[in-house]
Amino acid sequence: MKCWIFFWFGFSVLLLAGSCRKPYEPEVLQRDYRFLVVNGVVNVASGGQTHINLSRTKGLQDTVIIVPEPGAQVSIETDNGQIYSVPSVNDLGDYQSAPLYLSPNGRYRLNIETSDGRVYRSAFVEPLITPPIDSVTWKQPGDLTIYVNSHDPTGNARFFRWDYVETWEYHAQLETPWTVIGDKVYIADNSNQGNYCWTGQFSSMIILGNSAALSEAVISEQPLLTIPNPDVRLNWKYSILVNQYALTTEAYHYWQIVEKNSQELGTLFDQLPSNLNGNLESLTDANEPVLGYISATAVESKRILIDRRELNDWSQVLPADECNKLAIDYNPLAYPQWDYTDPTVTLWYFMTGGGAWVAKKSCLDCRLQGGTNQKPSYW
Repeated sequence: MKCWIFFWFGFSVLLLAGSCRKPYEPEVLQRDYRFLVVNGVVNVASGGQTHINLSRTKGLQDTVIIVPEPGAQVSIETDNGQIYSVPSVNDLGDYQSAPLYLSPNGRYRLNIETSDGRVYRSAFVEPLITPPIDSVTWKQPGDLTIYVNSHDPTGNARFFRWDYVETWEYHAQLETPWTVIGDKVYIADNSNQGNYCWTGQFSSMIILGNSAALSEAVISEQPLLTIPNPDVRLNWKYSILVNQYALTTEAYHYWQIVEKNSQELGTLFDQLPSNLNGNLESLTDANEPVLGYISATAVESKRILIDRRELNDWSQVLPADECNKLAIDYNPLAYPQWDYTDPTVTLWYFMTGGGAWVAKKSCLDCRLQGGTNQKPSYW
């Protein structure tokens, strides 16, 4: 069996009751092992913001997807005693500092006090400066693969981790120039249109690379992700923001173990692996394990955009939902009053001479699929 909660179960037990064979369930599986998981880096880039996520490990039999840790007090402490707050920004365990101007020559640690009064702290770490990303490129012989390239002329940064944020445009199945607000019809504007939307996601895989075996500190065409053809992310236009983090040897080794365990267990921090030693500790209970490795670095980022029209033979993913139109009676003299009573449909188009076409709201308003109708500034 796999290792879990600092124990190895190298045995199997056969329980016989008559001719029935029952599985043995170790007592440890029934206990609550929701230990704290700390993810993030202290960002020493000039004006950089530090992002920290707090969550909890899950038991092997838990069915919840994620166990966030909101409501904590998080701060960065310098080696000369200065404190910078990293306040909570949502109920998902995300914390973010204001823009800070931390010296790359200082030493930093993270302090955490959870809502139940338990106190945690990282070791002091010295910043390792991340070299800029030279380029983010892509190739598309069939599927599309995105790569990152970088080099460090000083030779100091040899070990790296990357993550990324994806954003893509999607459209309503039926476009309309109208919007219905309350019982009135309006010409849609940028604030209330439902034709064009944007959504996105954060990377979930651990991406590591190094140049330790090379004579020069060069990262060349490190694969980040592959998007299969077709995929809804490239129905129209797609953006990826790549973040690059230089790691110490110790931090790199930690993330290698996390990567290995995530491949074996299926997700990043579902259960606590046996050999995962980071640089955080509990000041409340010295025997309580804490997952995470806090580094200090100047995070480097680069964004690219890809339009589907740049790709070769890239098919659009067609929605499965049927969008039938229904003709209804509508008196043009009643405009802008709208009193159609079916709450599941809304106006598509007016007919010349009277009447109107309606369709399901889900076909006419892309916001109902979870995205926003506000175009990103970089689009």
